[in-house]
Amino acid sequence: MNKLTMYTAALLLTGSVLLSGCSADSTDSPADSDRQMQQEHRKDTDTAWQTDSAEDADSMDDAIDINGDTIESGSAELSGNTVKITKGGTCTLSGSGKMVVVDAKGEDVTLVLDGVTLNNDTGPGIYVKQAESLSLELRGDNAISCGDTFEYEALNAAVYSKADLSIQGEGTLTVSTGYGHGIKAKDSAVFNGNLTIDALQDGIHVNDTATFTGGTYRIKAASEGIESKDVLAIQDGTYDIQSADDCLNASNSLNISGGTLDLVSQTNDAVDSNGSLTVSGGTIHALALQTPETAFDVDNTSFVISGGTIVAAGSMGTYPTEASQPLLMAEAAGIGNVRVEKAGKTILEGNLSSDGVSRGSVVLFLSSPEMKAGDTVTVFVNGESLGEVTLEEGTSTLGTVSSMGGPGGMKGMQPENPGDMGEMQPGMMGEQPPEMPGNRNGGPKAD
Repeated sequence: MNKLTMYTAALLLTGSVLLSGCSADSTDSPADSDRQMQQEHRKDTDTAWQTDSAEDADSMDDAIDINGDTIESGSAELSGNTVKITKGGTCTLSGSGKMVVVDAKGEDVTLVLDGVTLNNDTGPGIYVKQAESLSLELRGDNAISCGDTFEYEALNAAVYSKADLSIQGEGTLTVSTGYGHGIKAKDSAVFNGNLTIDALQDGIHVNDTATFTGGTYRIKAASEGIESKDVLAIQDGTYDIQSADDCLNASNSLNISGGTLDLVSQTNDAVDSNGSLTVSGGTIHALALQTPETAFDVDNTSFVISGGTIVAAGSMGTYPTEASQPLLMAEAAGIGNVRVEKAGKTILEGNLSSDGVSRGSVVLFLSSPEMKAGDTVTVFVNGESLGEVTLEEGTSTLGTVSSMGGPGGMKGMQPENPGDMGEMQPGMMGEQPPEMPGNRNGGPKAD
C-alpha cells in the first residue's frame, strides 16, 4: 500500500519534507512561470467562487499554497502543508497538515486517514475537486477543524466532495467548522464510520442519496443534523443528533429500517420528509422542543409505520397514512420518562429529557412490536398515569391530540418563558450538550 506522510507545518518549513509511496517517482518544484500563470488565473477567477455552480471548483489549484517547495510524485504532490492527489489508487496519510485536495478525474481514490490532523482556517480540510469516487477509510483518531471565514464561499464544508463519497473504518473522525456544513457530498454518499461533527450549518449534507449502513454519529448542528436533497436511508448505526433545525431531513423520501436514534431539535421537527417517510425498524427517541413543530413531519404524502420502537414528542400529532404496527398518540402535560404498560408489565420505555423539565402540553408518539391491536395499555410520564386506552388498528389516541387539520387545532408546546426558546435539552444519553455554534460572520449562503 502506498504511504504519504505529512509532517507538522513547523517541520515542513525547514525543508525536511518526506514523501513516500503514492508513486516512487519525484520531480522538482513547479517553474516560476507556472506559478505566475496560476496567480494570474486566480485574479481572473476569484469571482467564480461566489456561487455553487458546476464550474465553482475549476480554479481550486489557486487555493493551494504553491509558494513553498513542492515535491511531486506520480499520483500525489506535497505543497507546503497541502497534499494534492492527482491519480486513482490508495494513499495512507498521517500527521498534521492544512488541506487534502483530490483532483483525479474519472478515477477511484481511497484515502486512508491514519492519525491525521487537518487545520484550515479559510477553507475545507478535504476537498474533492474531481474523481469518480472518494473513499475515506478511518484508522486511529483523526480530526479536521476549519475557521469561520472561507476564502471561497461555494466550498462550504469541512469535507467537501464533488464525487460519490463513502466513509467507513474502525477509526474516528472529528469535524469542527465555524463555516458551512461538516460534511457535504454533491453526489451520493454511504456512511459506516465513527463521526463527531460540530457544524455551523448541517452536520452532514448530501445532494443525492445518503445511506447509513452503520457506525456512530454524534452531531451538533446549527442547522440540520443530517440532510439529503433526495433519499435518506438509515439502516443501522447509533445516532445522537442535536440540531437547531430538523435532526433528519430528506427532500424525496426518508426510510428508517434500523439503528438507535436519539434526536433533539431545538426549533423545528425531529424527523422531516418533504416526500415520504417509512419507519420499519430501529429505536427512535425524538423530541421537537418548539411550537408548532412535531416529532414526525411529512408533507401530505405517504407516512408508514411498519416496525421499530418509537418514543417521541412534539407540539402536535401527525397521523400516518398506514400503521401496520399500532401507533398511540397521547396528550401529556410535559416530557420526561415515558413508559407504557400492558397488564402491569412495561412494554415500552424511553427518557425524553434527562432533567425531567416540563415543556408544556405535548403529543407523545408511542409504538413498538409489543403493542398489538386490542391490547389495553396505560401510559405514564414521570411515574404519573395519563390513563389507559385500548389500541385500535392503525393509530389510536389518548386525550386531546392536536394535529395539522385535526380536531382542536394546534396546541402549543411553550417554553416557560415565552420570549425565550429555552435551553436545548440534554442528549438522550444523559449529558448536557455544548452551546450551539454561533453565526459569527453571517454564515454561508443557504443551499
